[in-house]
Amino acid sequence: MHEAIRVIGRVEAREGMREELYAALVTLVTHTRREAGCLRYELWEQDDRPGAFAFVEEWATGADLDAHLASAHMADAVAAVGRWADGPPDIRRYRAVR
Repeated sequence: MHEAIRVIGRVEAREGMREELYAALVTLVTHTRREAGCLRYELWEQDDRPGAFAFVEEWATGADLDAHLASAHMADAVAAVGRWADGPPDIRRYRAVR
């Protein structure tokens, strides 16, 4: 039996670009939640820092996550991040250890 993969991704909007980045990320959420193997895909915004976003994700398998990362809507999101984010996203995979 394979254990689910968890991902936490962070990205922050450039000054004055919060709304544009937010719109692109919401589109990504909409498409991603329809993908095979997507168990959880949530977009959060830091309470005291508008424009600082985090994704909390759970995937059935690493292959499902890899397919997501290779999807057209993910490519669109990466392009948006390049235009509206203050640096590249920080995406980290996790596995339960206990």
